[in-house]
Amino acid sequence: MNAIVALCHFCELHGPAVLFCTRAFARPDEESSSSDTESRDGRDSGPNSFYCSMECASTSNLTDTGSVPASPAVDKPRVPVHCEACRSFEDGHSGFISSDVESQVSYISSQYPHQPEVYGIIRKACVRSLSGEVCTGRDCPFFFGDDQGIHVLSQNFSLKDILSRGFQRNYSIIVVMTDKIFLLNSWPFLTKHIHQIIDELKAKADAVYIKESARYPIRDQRPPTVPLRNHRSYRQIRSNAKPARSLKDLTSDNQVFEYLHKTFTWLLKAGSNRLIERMMEGPPTEESVVDMEKQEETEEGFVKLFYRKEDVIPECSSTPHSDTEDAESKLSPTFEHPRNLLKVLGYAQFHELLCHILIGHQVIVRAQRRNLVHSAIQCLKVFLPKGCCHIVSFTKNYDEWRRCSFVGMSLDVPLPGNLMPSVVLDMREPARNEAADSVGMTRSMFAAQNYNGLDELESYRYSTYSPTNSALPQKMPTVLEKMEKTLLSEDLADCLVEPFLTCLKEEWLNKAKVLYKYTKVGGNRLKEDAKLLNLIGAKEEDRVVLEFWMKGLSLQNQMHH
Repeated sequence: MNAIVALCHFCELHGPAVLFCTRAFARPDEESSSSDTESRDGRDSGPNSFYCSMECASTSNLTDTGSVPASPAVDKPRVPVHCEACRSFEDGHSGFISSDVESQVSYISSQYPHQPEVYGIIRKACVRSLSGEVCTGRDCPFFFGDDQGIHVLSQNFSLKDILSRGFQRNYSIIVVMTDKIFLLNSWPFLTKHIHQIIDELKAKADAVYIKESARYPIRDQRPPTVPLRNHRSYRQIRSNAKPARSLKDLTSDNQVFEYLHKTFTWLLKAGSNRLIERMMEGPPTEESVVDMEKQEETEEGFVKLFYRKEDVIPECSSTPHSDTEDAESKLSPTFEHPRNLLKVLGYAQFHELLCHILIGHQVIVRAQRRNLVHSAIQCLKVFLPKGCCHIVSFTKNYDEWRRCSFVGMSLDVPLPGNLMPSVVLDMREPARNEAADSVGMTRSMFAAQNYNGLDELESYRYSTYSPTNSALPQKMPTVLEKMEKTLLSEDLADCLVEPFLTCLKEEWLNKAKVLYKYTKVGGNRLKEDAKLLNLIGAKEEDRVVLEFWMKGLSLQNQMHH
């Protein structure tokens, strides 16, 4: 992640100060050869090891990939260090470096950035986070930026210190970036893990505070109180008292900065892997437009990325499930691919089921095990556009057709008599006396071979029927034939089936768009309808599919007429 993560401290004598910062550098493909060095704790610290000392940075021509522009030829800024509280490393120790060999990225931690331009930006963000910006809650993260395009996420906190004024010291962890959108979209991820880092530091500092409070009276530990005439007199009085303690002393952890280096490094690496930019070639597909319309917007105007409303999965029966039943459900076999369903159902049953799905009939999937029902629905939903696909994964009460196109339930749930056009897929386990030995043998044989459970699924009894005797078209829709041809093709790998189905759905969604526009302008004569279907490459038997898929078009296409 192109950012800088820094720990800042408000010193009683010197004000806001940058204490520790971590940033990413890209390694060139051709690294200069250098002899391995050993860090103080005896671990390998060469350029190919993940954790090593700061001295290795000079032997590897690192290229700056941070969030701010910098000139690598400029010398390290000279910043005076006045007290122990403002220092993170001892003399002779510059910091830490971690090298990710696979991605050719190194993460360097030091007290200050090596470039003066970068240090000025971090210094300014440090001052604003600790003394310039105001937040309603002490533990609330906040965001600020400037006219230069530098944006900062800051989280302030305090650590207990028996020798400090107010018995606490103020710190902040800041994340500095130039990409405002990326930083705001990473807000939940960053704040969650920054809170975990702060909680770890607070726990250590609280333990030290409690231990010191029990040994020494608090009044004896306070600095001497003398009437102050000016700011210089306060500096002189405070300098004669006990010196400000470092973060190592407050937490009683000599490896605290190594811990921060590891956590900041992980934060930068995980943050970059979490959100990946993808270039869209051509206009967005209809399904991507439907996904964008489902995104929710907060009161502040932020968009919840990757927002997905989870299906409500109530209990499948009125009696509570036991732990044994839940464990058996998790270990039950599941369908991993639509071709698995085709194999266990057979062509005739699968053909009938797929035809019901494409023309808009409700699909009711029933079995005793939730995981099995859920996996079957996940394999069947790939044949429908997302706008037509409404799922209730598992319920103890029947949901009508208007609410969901796929509904999962237990075999014990009765079906109402006034069903809309629908099809039922029942999956019954074999009798225990018939399959106990074979299933147990199958599991034991394939346990060490990454067994996917397909052989066990073939022992189930499957039946598909329409409770309402819903009629199917005499001629099968063209899209149905193409989808079945895709599944039956031996030349098409499993990983390519879903992308191929997506292309088919997009093709027929475009036909549904044309038919939708046509119906909105008042076209309803049979001759004109036949000409239109012929023009878009469809037949009369495809009309029922197109009319159903018209209901799944995005709001953008439905309102644009």
